[in-house]
Amino acid sequence: MTRNILCVDDDESVRKLLTDILIAKGHAVSVATNGKEAIDLVTVTQFDAIITDHQMPEITGLELVRYLRAAAYAGKIFIFSGALSTPLRKEYEALKVDAIAAKPTGVSEILALFQMP
Repeated sequence: MTRNILCVDDDESVRKLLTDILIAKGHAVSVATNGKEAIDLVTVTQFDAIITDHQMPEITGLELVRYLRAAAYAGKIFIFSGALSTPLRKEYEALKVDAIAAKPTGVSEILALFQMP
């Protein structure tokens, strides 16, 4: 099943990696370089899932997730970051993100995030 996925990361190589992996699996992928761009996109496009980094310019992943929850976003939210302390993980968990994956990780771990019903 094709999913419409938004990848949010300020690192171009990470965006390309995620995009290449997800497109190869048949998903439609849009990209944003920070949380502000992501918010602009989610206001005009419906995404089945969003995968976001935490540490980004303008608006962090945590601020993005808070916005999505306040806006009653119904899709899946995945955090893909190498910069999460225990308190940050707990904040994301309190916001009921669907999964947290640490950078770096393998392709199979990334794909496992998107095994959605």
